[in-house]
Amino acid sequence: MTRAFTLIELLVVVAIIGILAAVGVTTFNGFQSKAKVSAVKANFKNVVKFINTDAMNCVISGGTIFRQTNKSGGGQNPNCSDTTNNGGFSDGNLQTHIGYSGIAKNPYGNIGEDRTCDIWSGWTAMTSVQSAALGKKMCKGQIGIYTLSKNSNNCHREIVVQAGTEDAYWTFSSKASSGVLSETLCIEHY
Repeated sequence: MTRAFTLIELLVVVAIIGILAAVGVTTFNGFQSKAKVSAVKANFKNVVKFINTDAMNCVISGGTIFRQTNKSGGGQNPNCSDTTNNGGFSDGNLQTHIGYSGIAKNPYGNIGEDRTCDIWSGWTAMTSVQSAALGKKMCKGQIGIYTLSKNSNNCHREIVVQAGTEDAYWTFSSKASSGVLSETLCIEHY
């Protein structure tokens, strides 16, 4: 006589598999969220370290510093001593140079289609770094760079770098807040 599974036994197995799948998906989503927060934190640290190292290179070698301005690697060499809005450490020049270097990909993906964040989608496909302004609404995972002051507080340029770690909008300011990493850098670059 051939022995087979009953319908009840098969339904119990299907129910058990369903429960395990539900628990697994929930757990996986938790791991994924934590990984994205960790990636934003790493990006933030890399950008801060990049700016500090770049400034120190200017202090040590003086002269000019290379700033990449396009995908093909072309750029310009502004003077290290230039503290104007066209200088090597201006928000726009830092954003563009760091963006093309590829050190800060947004773990939340390309947020450029979200018009709330006012950023070109082609740029956000490459990087999460953006020049910011106090009070500007930023998207999840973005890193903002803003010059707080120039030639004051014993700094050639005082720069605020912030990153939103959570899957939500945040507002750029001069201080850290819930879900926002913040560091103010005193840049001496000549």
